[in-house]
Amino acid sequence: MANGAIAQARIKKAEFDALKNEAEQLGVTLTGMATNDKIMELIKRIKTNPKLARAIDLAKENGVVLLCTATDQAVGAGYVQIAIARTDAKIIKFLLGE
Repeated sequence: MANGAIAQARIKKAEFDALKNEAEQLGVTLTGMATNDKIMELIKRIKTNPKLARAIDLAKENGVVLLCTATDQAVGAGYVQIAIARTDAKIIKFLLGE
């Protein structure tokens, strides 16, 4: 049972919760629709790309919640959904426009 699906899911949830806390400190709300590796990649990208970090800061300053998913981008009432699979430049363009 130690390596069954339930045990694996519990471990992944603990890892996700740690990543979620780190991402929220950067201004991104995670939805659980991306793998932990992809989430960790996005966190690193935010920390190393000042333009991406600034775009995310602008969203926070404007009271817009950023949701993070694997591939879908969308805009809703008070939130923007960004896709980890997109390049930094595409995420920035999506957030800020042309």
